[in-house]
This record gives sequence, structure tokens and C-alpha cells, in this order.
Amino acid sequence: MVQCTVKEKAKNGASITEKQFTNYSDFSLQDSREIHRKFMEGNWGETLADWAHQGNDSRYIFLNYGEFFSTSVIKCIPNKKKELPVRLNSKIEDFLIELDSGKIPLKNYITEAPVDGLIVVHKGKVVFEDYPRMLPSDKHLYM
Repeated sequence: MVQCTVKEKAKNGASITEKQFTNYSDFSLQDSREIHRKFMEGNWGETLADWAHQGNDSRYIFLNYGEFFSTSVIKCIPNKKKELPVRLNSKIEDFLIELDSGKIPLKNYITEAPVDGLIVVHKGKVVFEDYPRMLPSDKHLYM
């Protein structure tokens, strides 16, 4: 596990914020080669849902999908691109998730569970957003 800090410039250009990525773990070249070997053996199940049970190996594939399958980047039409307004609601991180072991706040769940990121959009506004296991430059299969 690696702790890293990323400095981000606000969209209005006024300030620079630092974000700590304490749960981010990168993959070594050896890790990458081992995951490629396992993948080539074909022991991953038949559906994408089966892959979710492969732990960190799944995470690697979801973050590096183009290494395993042909992909295309679809460019957006500049004048059709629409950014969602951000109206963060701090109450959402306290929302209780019910697990077999009891209830846990959403913020703790996404930090402790194998969640790469979570965004909540309500009525066209981003009300919660956190990516505990992704850097801003990472591209995820589900994005």
C-alpha cells in the first residue's frame, strides 16, 4: 500500500488542493505479469460479475482493461459535453450501510471494502464523490 499526495487545481483556477490517497496500492511489474499469466489461463469465470470475486487481480484488470481486450476511446463532441454541478452533501458519508457484521458509515465502507470509487448523483448534481483506490489519471472499466 502506498500513500501519495496529488495536488489538484480547482476548476476556477483559484486554489490548489492536496488529496491524500492512503488506500491506493499500485501494482509492481511482477504483479502485472502474474495477473496476465492467470488471465491467459482462463480461470476467471464466464461473466464480468465473476471477475469481481478475483480481489486485487480484478482491480488491476478494471484499471488496465485495454491490456486484456481491444478498446476504443470515444471522444466527446466539445459543445455537447456537459459538466454536472457539484453540490457535495457531507451527510451522505454518514449514511449507514448494513452488513452481516453490523452497520457502518458509507465513508468507512468505501475506505475499508474493495471499492475503487463511488459517485452519487442526485437530481443532476454530484452530491458525493470519493475514489479511495484511484488516482485522478486512472481510467476504470466502469467509467
